[in-house]
Amino acid sequence: MPRPSPQKITRVYNVLAEREYARQQASQAARPSTQQAFYSVRNSVQHPRDNRYRNIYAYDRTAVKVNGKYLNANVITDGKGGVWIAAQAPTPSTFDTFFQALYSGSATGKNSKHVILVQLTGFQESGMLKAHPYL
Repeated sequence: MPRPSPQKITRVYNVLAEREYARQQASQAARPSTQQAFYSVRNSVQHPRDNRYRNIYAYDRTAVKVNGKYLNANVITDGKGGVWIAAQAPTPSTFDTFFQALYSGSATGKNSKHVILVQLTGFQESGMLKAHPYL
């Protein structure tokens, strides 16, 4: 097989470079343009009454959605099939949505007969209400 000429190699290289540039441009258009979009909390800000705290928000990208209802919670995956929900202690107005997220599988995409709920805070700390009794 004859060797390609330097001119042919240059033409092929230029075609490949143009295609790679077009691929990168198309790929960039599909991505959020800044980290602000990646870490957006707009949905949390729009539901202040459903947040236990005014300064702790759920990221929109992994936010738990239950039948279109807002919940201050995020889905966390381990890359091996494990799925968790990290959430604030629910407020009385979000109890139903909170338990629907846990038991319906709508938040994680996995129905489960067994749910483990871990509360990392007491109901009160230093005289301040940290979690309403929800069980």
